[in-house]
Amino acid sequence: MFNNFTFNKTLAKRKEKESEFLNKMDVDPIACAVHMYDRPEWRDKLTPPLTQLTLHSQSVPFDSFSTSSEFQQVAPMLCKRDVKKAGQIRDYFSKKFLMIQLSGENLSQYRRDLMKMLTRNDDSFSEEETGMIMSLPRLFIEDQFLDELKENYNNDPWIDTTSERDVNRTLTYIGCHTKKSHRYTAHTRYTRKNEFTCNWFHDEDDRLYLIETDTDSPYRMIWQDLIQYAMDIKGNPVKCTKRDGMHYYELHNWFILNK
Repeated sequence: MFNNFTFNKTLAKRKEKESEFLNKMDVDPIACAVHMYDRPEWRDKLTPPLTQLTLHSQSVPFDSFSTSSEFQQVAPMLCKRDVKKAGQIRDYFSKKFLMIQLSGENLSQYRRDLMKMLTRNDDSFSEEETGMIMSLPRLFIEDQFLDELKENYNNDPWIDTTSERDVNRTLTYIGCHTKKSHRYTAHTRYTRKNEFTCNWFHDEDDRLYLIETDTDSPYRMIWQDLIQYAMDIKGNPVKCTKRDGMHYYELHNWFILNK
């Protein structure tokens, strides 16, 4: 009994101390992020500060970061659509992370930090959480797109995880989304702060393939024309399972065979 009382008292003090560093708002800060994400004039003016969260977490997406002052400026401009979308985002990620935990998997540090913010009973947030909040509209679009891929294409688990080399594939374009966190080369993972595009394709067996390209590539218009038709590609398809239960190929050292 004494131990429980001591624990609860310590926990209450910790929450009280934490609340001293939280920004209080009369609106959902995620609604502010939705409003800003839909308007380039807001996104382009934001710069990412180096916070403890960004310095110590390896999985924080490098989206535009904001401060509470920008959220306060945006708050009077919010419309019903912003608030509704913010509620959908909260509901989606809260349920997703709960299901991941119920399945016995561990959440990454970034997801634990995000879950902590989502489960507060008010619209408060810390200054270090602003970048994470700003990333949510983009992550929501990305995750919904990936959910559709898992549902509509061949996502059977790999029986043999050995990857192939120098193989030919005919790929058909499905769609794309953007990212700002980590990219993979043939040998390692590296971090980029610039936005890049994840292009998704499928083969004759409806297996998924990922090709990452630079959003600012000088050949991006040519690439957009090429992927409107089925492409014959040669490369090293690496079997992956990195994206919440997706089983797909990442193409390394690839090139296009047909014109």
